Amino acid sequence: MNATKTAADTATAAPTAAKEPAKTSTGKVISLPQPKPAVMFEVKLADVTLVEERTKLVTLPALLRFEADPAQHAKRKGHQIDPSRFASCMPVMPCMAKLAATGNAYPAEPDDTVVVADERWRPYVKIGHHVHALLIERGELRGRDPAVIKEVLTRAGFPDGAPYADTAVQDALRDLALVGIIQMHILGRRKIFCTFIPKK
Repeated sequence: MNATKTAADTATAAPTAAKEPAKTSTGKVISLPQPKPAVMFEVKLADVTLVEERTKLVTLPALLRFEADPAQHAKRKGHQIDPSRFASCMPVMPCMAKLAATGNAYPAEPDDTVVVADERWRPYVKIGHHVHALLIERGELRGRDPAVIKEVLTRAGFPDGAPYADTAVQDALRDLALVGIIQMHILGRRKIFCTFIPKK
């Protein structure tokens, strides 16, 4: 499996940071930390072994973006595609065919034919659908922002405090970055996700 390390920032706009530089009491300007594109490892789909049959139901891009070098993770941790990640709380991976047909990479309803999961997890696909919809609307989301999580859960019809719902929001964003639909940036220990900006 050949992986190419890349910041993948040539087709993206950096996330928003502070509006203005901070100043001390003496008027000295202090440079604030700026978001940086996350380092991703590009891997050809043809070089990836899809170990779960359900993953083959969705249309994946020819190039995937792993969060760690797959050569360092011979034993997968549970994720359907990225061996460095634990299993996603999303019951289905983003689907490029869905994206082309509907503008959203996640199905809107849990009874969609590409969703293969038990009854407990099937409804979580609606979280993924509304995560992608909200990201399209806003252009940028911070995955662990309580306001973002609350908005997504409200739209998806989940009650506050639903088990694993906050993790599902983060996983949906990370999976969208995995298939190259969005870009992941890092600011300190926080992950910021933004939509791709087409090259002019």
